[in-house]
Amino acid sequence: MIKAVIFDLDDTLIAEREWMHSGYAAVAAYVISCGISDRAPSELVAMMHECYERDSRHVFDGLAGQLGVDDPQRASFPKSCADVYRHHTPELPTAEAGRAAIASCRPFYRLVIATGGYAVAQRAKVLAGGFAPLVDAVQYSDDLPAECEKPHVRWFERAAELAGVHTQECVHVADNPLKDFEPARSLGMRTIRVRRPDGIQRDLESAAVDVEVVDIGEVAGVLAKWR
Repeated sequence: MIKAVIFDLDDTLIAEREWMHSGYAAVAAYVISCGISDRAPSELVAMMHECYERDSRHVFDGLAGQLGVDDPQRASFPKSCADVYRHHTPELPTAEAGRAAIASCRPFYRLVIATGGYAVAQRAKVLAGGFAPLVDAVQYSDDLPAECEKPHVRWFERAAELAGVHTQECVHVADNPLKDFEPARSLGMRTIRVRRPDGIQRDLESAAVDVEVVDIGEVAGVLAKWR
């Protein structure tokens, strides 16, 4: 019997590219305020998206190169941009659909959000999305030792503990085949993949998914069939 639903956050309850765009807008405002560029904010944001497509791990190094940032700023520029990006207050229009999905599950299940990644940024997303009051618990990466981050099974075990149920009584709702489904399945959890058309991991496949949907709003219907 299913007693709890564990939700991932990025590209599950919210669109990750939406958060990225919000962060890039904050970085653009920072770059302009520092006098590093007089380009339009929209142009700077577009440049960062292009840098991401070329090398997702070095977006702000790529931006520095495109803007011609020289020493001594060149060494500190990427880190300063990353700090602005991670600590900004995001605008998340898709959070409304995430809240609605959580609300549809609330009468039937214990609910946990378990979100990995940079904890400061994840807390800002949860706050901006208004998710915390709607669930029983939120698990962040700094709640466990670093080695227990996804895809370690301890990540999923602790989420079940926060829900107060056994892992076999959980459904894990997430998006990333690299981290989310095989460890959850190994603990007896059922799995639902949210495969957004614009999702970062949309092209990856997984054999450990019970049901796949393209919209978070479909999750309640899947769960109803399993009750």
